[in-house]
Amino acid sequence: MNLQEYIAKAKFSEGLPQGDTIVELEKIDLENVQVTFDGKEQTRAKLKNAEGKEYFIPFSLIRDFKKQLEAGAKKVRVTRMGTTKNDTRYTIMKIE
Repeated sequence: MNLQEYIAKAKFSEGLPQGDTIVELEKIDLENVQVTFDGKEQTRAKLKNAEGKEYFIPFSLIRDFKKQLEAGAKKVRVTRMGTTKNDTRYTIMKIE
């Protein structure tokens, strides 16, 4: 299949975008997937939201989601600052 056909059919996952992303904790699906980064096979968490968008997220963010759920949160705002693995930081705030 040529590049245009592949792109039209492919579903690409990426990390959360910089800035704010609203996450409805009761409407997401998570799964562990094997990916290759820098030639090494690694396990990553993949989040799929109610709209069908998929994002790779760090496991530390899942721990933060768990804490928010335990505190009664249904919806949170995740703020991503940074662009690389080494300088990216996440802040989570309960919305409701």
